[in-house]
Amino acid sequence: MVEARDVDEAIRLHKVATMAAATDPRTGAIDLDAIQVGTSAQDRFELQQQGNALLGVLRVYKTKNVRVLQVLNKYNAGQSESSNKIDLAQLKKVIQRLEQNERLRVNDWLQDDPIISIINTDDV
Repeated sequence: MVEARDVDEAIRLHKVATMAAATDPRTGAIDLDAIQVGTSAQDRFELQQQGNALLGVLRVYKTKNVRVLQVLNKYNAGQSESSNKIDLAQLKKVIQRLEQNERLRVNDWLQDDPIISIINTDDV
């Protein structure tokens, strides 16, 4: 039989779990986007900033096709702080976001060094 104290404990545990899941570990602020969208507002902001920085790197190229590793090296070379440098996995996330915004395309991530096709280098 379920008693009132069991219900109270279940509600308390639910609140604690929600609070833990919604708290951004970097800021300590509650961010319900982490639960509703699956990504915190801070993560989405950083991804957008990285995307705009990547588009800045791509504006330098005269051609519309460039290798991913070449772009990664140029991106990281342009970062003054080592904490702003990204690895290939993070670059892939940035590129996927830019693909969603129709700024560029990568045809085959299974290749060792795929080619980025530049569509539009305007900031997102």
